Amino acid sequence: AETFAADAGNWEGYNLGEHTETVLRNFEENFADQLPVGLLAPMRLALLVHDIGKPAAAAHGELSAQAKYNAAMAEEFLRAAEINQKAADFVMSIIGKGATLASQSAIFGNDKRLPEFRQFAADELKSLMSSDTTPEMVDGYLDLCEMLVTCDGGAYTTMATTRRAAGVSRNAGSFD
Repeated sequence: AETFAADAGNWEGYNLGEHTETVLRNFEENFADQLPVGLLAPMRLALLVHDIGKPAAAAHGELSAQAKYNAAMAEEFLRAAEINQKAADFVMSIIGKGATLASQSAIFGNDKRLPEFRQFAADELKSLMSSDTTPEMVDGYLDLCEMLVTCDGGAYTTMATTRRAAGVSRNAGSFD
């Protein structure tokens, strides 16, 4: 509770809980009905912890090193929640390098997904699964990483709203 109530270090002024609530709502409203039911819980978990280290990074004046804080705190959270190791590894790969490569792919043109992104997805799936992977599975993994980035980025637009104690407020639009 303390972590989610903490300042997320953004100029919009909302805390991690408000940001995370918006990210999760973006997912529910735009993507949840497109996923197989078995992927809903791991994806929601990834969205829940994707920025969990942001308040600590902000408090230490190291927002540029947020990924390091996110990884450490997300691993701690997943361990404390007793998430099985395969699921935790899946979540960590999506919120870590998967999200970074999805962002880069979006910047450089999503239609051609960076070859490094595709290779990373194939390698991750091989390490996580006991069966062979297919190109469709790789595409699905890439889609999950892109969903995370889209839901996160959408939480900084004027379409993002957060429920606060005094009602619903509209977040400032950083990326509009």
